[in-house]
Amino acid sequence: MNRGVGMLEGGKSQRHVARQPGVPQSVVARIWSRYQMHVYVIPRYKGGRRRATTQAQHRFIVVLDRHHRFMNAMALQNDLHNASGVRVST
Repeated sequence: MNRGVGMLEGGKSQRHVARQPGVPQSVVARIWSRYQMHVYVIPRYKGGRRRATTQAQHRFIVVLDRHHRFMNAMALQNDLHNASGVRVST
């Protein structure tokens, strides 16, 4: 199981990982989804525009949004700026 997860993290396809021990691809998919649900996975950089916020700032925005569901984007932006000094677009 651990070797399969390591191969998936390394960029191998689920089909390739399933072929090694000779198990169905659905088993590998289930193991991978369980791993992602129960282990904190840091999203990897995949190109495109650079992020304006760090992981902690992003988490702050998400928590703030969940606690204040009806807060608009401008208020979220102002709260983040007051807390960390970072300006993000609305």
